Amino acid sequence: IPLGECIALSDFYKKTIGEQRTNDNNWFTTWNVESWFGVNTVFVDWKYRVSELLLHRNDLTSSGDATFIQGATGNNLSGELTTNFAALPYLKLLRIDDNKVQWTLPSSIWSVTWLTMLTLSNNKLSGTIPQSWSWLTQLNRLAVNNNLFQWALPNIFAGMSSLSNVNIGYNQFSTWLSNLFVLNALQILHGANNMFQWALPTQLSALSSLKEIDLSANQFTGALPTNWSALSNLESLSVSSNTLTWTIPTSWTALSKLKNVNLSNTNIWWNIGTTIPSWLLIQSLDIQNNNFIGTFTNAFENLTWLTSLRVNNNYLDRTVTNNAYVHGDLEQWMDW
Repeated sequence: IPLGECIALSDFYKKTIGEQRTNDNNWFTTWNVESWFGVNTVFVDWKYRVSELLLHRNDLTSSGDATFIQGATGNNLSGELTTNFAALPYLKLLRIDDNKVQWTLPSSIWSVTWLTMLTLSNNKLSGTIPQSWSWLTQLNRLAVNNNLFQWALPNIFAGMSSLSNVNIGYNQFSTWLSNLFVLNALQILHGANNMFQWALPTQLSALSSLKEIDLSANQFTGALPTNWSALSNLESLSVSSNTLTWTIPTSWTALSKLKNVNLSNTNIWWNIGTTIPSWLLIQSLDIQNNNFIGTFTNAFENLTWLTSLRVNNNYLDRTVTNNAYVHGDLEQWMDW
């Protein structure tokens, strides 16, 4: 591979304290960079170029079998990410999740315009996401969850038309940004356990490809957005542990693909005995710690896929009026 890429790998190794890695097999012991643990290459213009850095796992096995020891995830990287990533122009996958890397993110990643996956989850990174990352227009998956990021999200998403999976959860982000809501390819949005506030974003209704939304444990207030009924592909929704009001919008009956719903700890109310959305595929429903009222009726008769129901700490009638309406073994462990 070109000398510049060798230097960049060497710099990356030193600054992430490579000698402490759980698995650093073949690093600097052979000229064949492809054999270095976690490094993959692609052949371009008669040269091998670094295309993947996958250091989110250690792949150690015992007795030659496929049983991971010391955990399959994490490779004990630490130090900081100050490598000149501009020297790795063909890098497509960068994964260093589940490690101990700290300090701020490198702005030089913006120059790796081929990058399609960037996962930095479960580290000790801080500050915020560099504005220059807006150049990563090929990015398909971005995960920076479980770090120490804070303040407002920067305006980096406008040009990321291929982005389908975003996880910014478990940080201290406090402000949404409007250009997140133009990601028409977005299917998964996880933003739990941050400091987002005000109303739940109605702009999400324009993202018709969304399948998963998790905005739990923030500081959202107000009502559940009625226009989220336009999210016709939504399968999983959690807005638990926010301070919401009112009830489940009747328009949400249109969310026919929902399988998992968590509305617990939100302070909303709903007469469970008279109305229930037509969520015929629902498998898990958590509405505990709210102001729900009513008695179980034949509204549940058609929910044949329901296997998890948590309703404790509401104002519900504990009587199940007809066992036929509670399918399988659900009645035996229904969480009152």
